Amino acid sequence: MPDVQIGTLVQWARTGKGPAMTPLEEMKAWVRFDQGDEARLQQLWPLAEPRLDELTRRFYDRALRFPGAARVFRDAAQIERLRLTLRQWVTELLLGPHDQAYFHRRERIGKVHVEVGLEARYMFTAMNVVRDQLCEFAHSLGEVESGPTCQAVGKICDIDLAIMTGTYVERREARELRSLQELIVSQMPVTVLIVDGDGRVAAATRPSTRLFGEVEMLGQPWATALPEPLMREGDLLARMERALQTGHEIAIPRVDGWIEGRERNFRVSIVPLDHPQARALVHVEELTEAIANEARLVRAESLAHLGALSAAVAHELRNPLAGISGAIQVISRSMPADDRRKPIMEKVESQVRRLDDLVTDLLDFARPVAPKVVRVDLADATRSVAEVVLREHPVAHPHRVPVSRLWG
Repeated sequence: MPDVQIGTLVQWARTGKGPAMTPLEEMKAWVRFDQGDEARLQQLWPLAEPRLDELTRRFYDRALRFPGAARVFRDAAQIERLRLTLRQWVTELLLGPHDQAYFHRRERIGKVHVEVGLEARYMFTAMNVVRDQLCEFAHSLGEVESGPTCQAVGKICDIDLAIMTGTYVERREARELRSLQELIVSQMPVTVLIVDGDGRVAAATRPSTRLFGEVEMLGQPWATALPEPLMREGDLLARMERALQTGHEIAIPRVDGWIEGRERNFRVSIVPLDHPQARALVHVEELTEAIANEARLVRAESLAHLGALSAAVAHELRNPLAGISGAIQVISRSMPADDRRKPIMEKVESQVRRLDDLVTDLLDFARPVAPKVVRVDLADATRSVAEVVLREHPVAHPHRVPVSRLWG
């Protein structure tokens, strides 16, 4: 890239109207890698080629010393294959051509490092090993040429590292995002099937264990991939046929089925598709928990209404009962002690009191007292319970152990 004024560079950056550059061209310009550097690398090749076995052996000997790097290797045979790959990589590094094809090959190396699980830091340290060895070879060129040649090695190694780490980060982020998406989808109470022209599952979200268990769906007839009660109660085969004939989506707001020992509820949608590999999409969403919550809410509202009604009835009953009780007491006291009607009046008064107790219970139900949490002495509570039990049921303890020993 020719030298230009600083102002021109700033203008290019702001307007985006500068000369178009590929990422590789930009990296070369950034580190000032030019034809002179390429010539120096080619000049190094006759010195490096006879020692490539030494370079590759030292490279993997160093890698095997560190568990984090060594864990990506399976066996000695794999390492031998990788040594051949490293020879090819060094050959291209020195001889080029350093063009777009070269750039894309380096991109693939970064992607492979993600797939095998190699951590990014080992890419930097490994590149340092290669750079040092090539610079060591360059010392044989003499004092004048060794310095510029080693600089050229550093530039091309930096370019390679930038390409590989760039694609490494992109691929790793994409992989982690895909893993996160799969985790989210697997935990959702939803299953989506793509049905092909043969009625088989061409693609599917991985169902959560909560929905249909760990079911293998890919390649299976879609009618057998879903639980039989769901297919039967929703009449899904007939509805699939109708959706395909009409070309319109069919939504089933609710399908109830006895699955895995309990009644479960689902919403199902069947969407016809116009795709070479997909005829329909089946969307199944579980509603069991939502419907249960709705039922609990209805019961809670019913209990609230019952409480309000109980309070109203209690208030309506309490005043007449108080009047009846007062009248009975006046009449009873006005009777002679030996009046044969007096026991009857006392029984009536007793029943009135019982009704009054029921009214009190209704009011307590309508206005529940908020619980109060207080500290208690567990020994005292145990002692009180034991005394009551032994007093009312003396045979409950056959050996008549003293109460004091029950908590001592």
